[in-house]
Amino acid sequence: MVFENPSKKNFKSSYYYAAVFLLFGFIFFLLCLHYQSQMRLQKISINRLAQQAEEIAASLSYFYDERKNDLENMAESREISAFFENKALGISLEYGLRASQVAISTRFHKFIEKKEIGTDKAFSRLLFIKTDGELLADTGTEDVKSKDRLYLKNFITHGDRQARVIHLNHQDYFNVCICIPYFFKGVHTGQLIALIAQKNIFAFFLKPEQSSCRFLLIMCEDGHLSAPWSDQSTIRFDKPPDFRKIKTGKPQYLKMFDPDGKLADMIMFKTRIKGTPFFIIDIHKATEVLGHISPLHLFMILGISTVIICCGTIFFFHSSTRTLILSSRLEESQIKEMEIKEKNLHLEEEIIRRKLAERQLKNSRDLAESANIAKSEFLANMSHELRTPLNHIIGFTELVIDKHFGELNPIQEEYLGDVLNSSRHLLSLINDILDLSKVEAGKMDLEPTDIHLKTLLENSLVMIKEKAMKIGIQVSADVDGLPEMITADERKLKQIIYNLLSNAVKFTPDGGKISLVANLAESSGLKAHGMTKTVQISTSDLERHRHWITISVADTGVGIKSEDMERIFNHFEQVENSTSRCFEGTGLGLALSRRFVEMHGGMIWAQSLGHGKGSTFSFIIPLQPEDMDSVSEIDLDKNC
Repeated sequence: MVFENPSKKNFKSSYYYAAVFLLFGFIFFLLCLHYQSQMRLQKISINRLAQQAEEIAASLSYFYDERKNDLENMAESREISAFFENKALGISLEYGLRASQVAISTRFHKFIEKKEIGTDKAFSRLLFIKTDGELLADTGTEDVKSKDRLYLKNFITHGDRQARVIHLNHQDYFNVCICIPYFFKGVHTGQLIALIAQKNIFAFFLKPEQSSCRFLLIMCEDGHLSAPWSDQSTIRFDKPPDFRKIKTGKPQYLKMFDPDGKLADMIMFKTRIKGTPFFIIDIHKATEVLGHISPLHLFMILGISTVIICCGTIFFFHSSTRTLILSSRLEESQIKEMEIKEKNLHLEEEIIRRKLAERQLKNSRDLAESANIAKSEFLANMSHELRTPLNHIIGFTELVIDKHFGELNPIQEEYLGDVLNSSRHLLSLINDILDLSKVEAGKMDLEPTDIHLKTLLENSLVMIKEKAMKIGIQVSADVDGLPEMITADERKLKQIIYNLLSNAVKFTPDGGKISLVANLAESSGLKAHGMTKTVQISTSDLERHRHWITISVADTGVGIKSEDMERIFNHFEQVENSTSRCFEGTGLGLALSRRFVEMHGGMIWAQSLGHGKGSTFSFIIPLQPEDMDSVSEIDLDKNC
């Protein structure tokens, strides 16, 4: 019988255990490396998916920004402004206003046909709703108009000048609209609303990215989900999450039924579409991102497989193969990423071209402003050249009428009187144009001096009293309680008062009344009421801006319509613009008066109870030059 040496046996056993230990240690080391590799690969895949969702959201954000720009350009179209200009002139539907409305509708239809997204139209419908709810123009069918006109009226915004993207949940043929308020001469007159079929957005931006392992949804801020109509029935959650509480940019794990009806693990990414109330919800099968086995399960399985080296080796090769598959898919995603980058590059080039066009438009506007300044300077220079010979004509005509060169017969006196009156009228017009041109060219300055206010007002009344008395107009004045002296530009102040008084005489019928009232703004504050506005200066503002004086000219004349209350202060504007108007004038008096009042740091306004009920023109100026701050700094409350 042969006995084995125990020491040799122990040595073999130790060698065996050492070999097994080293083998298991090596396998464990390989498992750790593989685990780390899987984690890095999954992190890269998750980051890539998040980036893809952000790129899709950026494309949609740019799409909506372009549509906003389209609507802003449409709001500036001549057809819309022409309609409201004609309406402001009082043109009825039968005499031209309906043609303006038809022009808007025609422009709308051409606009919809022109704007495309892929092979489909970018807009499904375009309409204009006035603030009173009246539908001005609509590209929809009559059946559609009757169904949702009242619903769309809810999207009229008041005081908001920005274009907005709004989610609609009203009809199944559209569910996105872009609203932009329309302002005519600073007044909100209506709302331009464009409807976009969301199925076209899905078809162009989301459908190419859809697959059986990927779902792309659009979510509104209220949590409402939208999906392609063909896919809505396939999107089912085991326990629907609260999408509003999910953070953007962070992966969210949830369970969802796949197209085969099996419950599967999913990874979801939520990304905001900037400038809109929408989010992109990008859902992927977890097995397509993480593999069929999670890292923790893989570590446990491979750890157990170390007991059976063979099984561990097989599993190792299997997981390595899985890694290669994931790497291959990652390469495919990188190829898609390059395609998206190329699309983004094209979008950036389009943005550059658009900015260049905007810069050229700004240059054109600057050239127009320069031309306007040159025009004002030209008028100022030409007015000087015209005024010199007119002064000669007036002077020599006065000498002839005063019979310094001999007697005249009645016909000669009559004709020379016509020449003298016409020359004086033309000289007055040229002086107004000269003053207005100087103001616009920035060449007119105030020349404040100490003025005896009461004397100035009485002298102004003397200038128009004779003409008023000839036609039976009563003229009264209330100028008591005024300070003895004020500091202002005497010539400009006298011209303001004379313009208001002469207008009152011109527009007051025979036997009417004209009153001139001047007083200090009381400590309780100034408050003037009119048909269209209330001008109010509080006590604190009166104390802060020291002393103010108000001067008003009231008449019992033809009055002013509410829509003409602001227009009459513009250059060459008159209430009656027809060629057969009853009252003479150039429309420069009130424009010059407003400029002169504003140069003193004051404000001028008109009040009237309506056409045929008389009118009151008032202005307020500070008593001292140091009080001549901009009237915009005063608390003025204007309510139409």
